[in-house]
Amino acid sequence: MNKTVRRIVVVLSLFVELGIVTRLAAEEPSRVSMAKPAPRNDMQDQRALDLLGQLNLQPGQAKKLIPLIDQAAALRIQHYGEQARLMPEMLEAYGAFAKEDALNQGFSEKVDHQTAQVHRQEIVSGEETTSKLIELEKQAAKILKPDQVELLTLAHAKKDTRKINQQKNKGGIDEEKLNQIREAKEESERLHREIKPQVGPVGSVLFHPVTGSKICDLAKTPATDNIRQVASVMESGTEEYPLSQFQEQQDRVSQIRAEINNWNLINGLNLNAGQIRNILSLYDTVELANKEGMGKDPKNRDMIVGLERGIEKTMNCGQMEVLMTYKPCLIPPKNLKNPVRAGQASTNAVYEQWLEKARRVDAPSLEKMIDDTLERETKHLGSLDKKETADRRTLLRQTTQHASKMSEAEFEINKGDLADQIAAKDRVQDLKVEIAELSRDFGLPSVVAAHMIKPLFMEQLRQRGDQLAKGTEYQPTNAEKAP
Repeated sequence: MNKTVRRIVVVLSLFVELGIVTRLAAEEPSRVSMAKPAPRNDMQDQRALDLLGQLNLQPGQAKKLIPLIDQAAALRIQHYGEQARLMPEMLEAYGAFAKEDALNQGFSEKVDHQTAQVHRQEIVSGEETTSKLIELEKQAAKILKPDQVELLTLAHAKKDTRKINQQKNKGGIDEEKLNQIREAKEESERLHREIKPQVGPVGSVLFHPVTGSKICDLAKTPATDNIRQVASVMESGTEEYPLSQFQEQQDRVSQIRAEINNWNLINGLNLNAGQIRNILSLYDTVELANKEGMGKDPKNRDMIVGLERGIEKTMNCGQMEVLMTYKPCLIPPKNLKNPVRAGQASTNAVYEQWLEKARRVDAPSLEKMIDDTLERETKHLGSLDKKETADRRTLLRQTTQHASKMSEAEFEINKGDLADQIAAKDRVQDLKVEIAELSRDFGLPSVVAAHMIKPLFMEQLRQRGDQLAKGTEYQPTNAEKAP
C-alpha cells in the first residue's frame, strides 16, 4: 500500500469508530475500536461514491444537504483533534496498565485512576460525536425521497450479511442451519444498534469524507472550509497533529490494547503450566505445518477447527465457561480480576446489593427503585416489549417482598440465589454464546479461534508459561484496587 493510501486508511479508521464509515463485518461492534485499520477502506470510499451516484440527488437536495455535511465535517475534524491529543496519555496509561496486568497481582492506585480516566475520555469523545452525527443524519434523511432512503438502507443491510453468505458459498453449510446463525447475528446486531447507536446508512454515505465535495459539485456550490479540510486531514492530518505522528501512536495504542485484552483473558482462564505447554505445542505444530506448506492456507477452516478442538480438550469446564462468556475489554470485570477458580466467581453482586437495600424500603420507594432499574437495564441491555417489562417488574417486586420477610441470617444465606433469580439477561452476550455454539456444531471456527488462536495471544501465553516455569508466585488480584 502506498503512503498516501495508508494515511487515508488511518484517518478513516477514526470514522469507522464513529460509524461514519461502516465496517464490512464488525466482529466486536460493542467495543470502541482502536484496531489497526485494514487496507480495505479504499473500497469503502468507492462504495460510498457508487451509492451516492445511485441516489440521483437533485441540485436542490444537494444544496439543502451542504450545511449538514459541513457540520458533520467539522465534527470529524474535531474528533480527530481530540483523539490525537489523547494519544500520548493513552500510551502512558495503557502501557502502565498492561505491565501490571501481565503480573496478575492487581493494579496500583495511580495506574487504576489514570487508566479509567483516559479510557472514559476516549469513550465520551466518540459517543458525543456519534450522537451529534446521528441528529444530523435524521435531518439529512428528511431531505431525501423515501426511495432514496430505502436504497441506502437496503444496500447497508445487504453489506451486513455479506460475510455469512460468503461462508455459505465456501463451506456448503446446510441452509437451515445457516439461517439459525444468520438470525442470531441479525438479532445481536439489532440489539447492539439499540444499546450503542451508530450513524446509519444515510449518514454513512452523505457524511463520508469523500462524498462531500461531490455533493457540493451537484449543488454547483463551492465546498466549505470544513469539507475541504476533511480532505486535507485525510491526506496529512492537521498542522498541530501530523498524520504520520498520529499513525505511529495509534498503531502502538492498538498493540497495547490488544495485549491488555489478551492478559485479561489469560488471567481469567488461570491456566496451569501443563495446560499452557499443551496449548502451545498444538499451536506450534500447526504453525510449523503452515511454514512447510502442509496447511496450504494459514486460514484454512478445517485446520483452524482441528486446532480449536485440541485446545478445547486441554481446558476444563470452568475455563470453557469463562471463554464462552468472555467480552473483549480494556478494563477487566471483577470476575476476571479475581480468577480464584475460573468460571466460579459470582457476577451478580450488584443485584445482591440492590436486594439488600430494596427489602428495607416502603412500597412507593420500591417502585421507584424498580423503575430506575428497568431504565438502566434498557440503556445497557436493550428494551423489552410490554409483556416482558410487566413480567420483569413483577419478578423484581415479588422477589424483594420475599426477601423482606427473611431474617438477616436467612437473607445472608439466600441472597446469592435470589440475585441469580432477578439478574437481567444480557441478550447480546447470550446470542454471542448461541452463535459460538452453533458455529462449533456446524464445524466452523468458534470462540477459541476468535480469542486465542492468534500470534500475539500465543506469544503472551508463552510469557505466562515461562513465568510459571520459573516458579513465579501469583496472588489473587485485589479487586478493591483494580479499576
